[in-house]
Amino acid sequence: LSQVPDLSGRELEDGRAQAESEGYVLLESGRLAWEDVEEGRIVYQIPPPSFYLPRGDTVRVVVSRGPARVRLPRIEGLPPEAASSILRGLGLEETPPRQEFSNLHPQGVVAGTVPPAGTLHEPRTPVTLVLSRGGSFL
Repeated sequence: LSQVPDLSGRELEDGRAQAESEGYVLLESGRLAWEDVEEGRIVYQIPPPSFYLPRGDTVRVVVSRGPARVRLPRIEGLPPEAASSILRGLGLEETPPRQEFSNLHPQGVVAGTVPPAGTLHEPRTPVTLVLSRGGSFL
């Protein structure tokens, strides 16, 4: 029996090389979004570090996919309070709103966002609501 090495925080291939050099087989058991661990790094292992395991046995690891990303939804036409609630629920940070003329949306509702709907973002990304000033007169 030998103690299992601590593979946490290592790049997957570095962890595999270390496990193999100490006589273990490394098997990736899956990937999870992880806020504070870069993509491709080991975040969890079974058995845990310092556990005694016969050489030749398997060490299973979970690898980080990096921070969770969210797709900014279409919130046009919503009242600002509802849109703000959705942004908070997604973990995005709202910046002070701006206003623009819109022939599509009544005054005071959300006419768009910056960045635009449909884009992927990490948590705490700043989002600006663009509120309608009503139709423009040309």
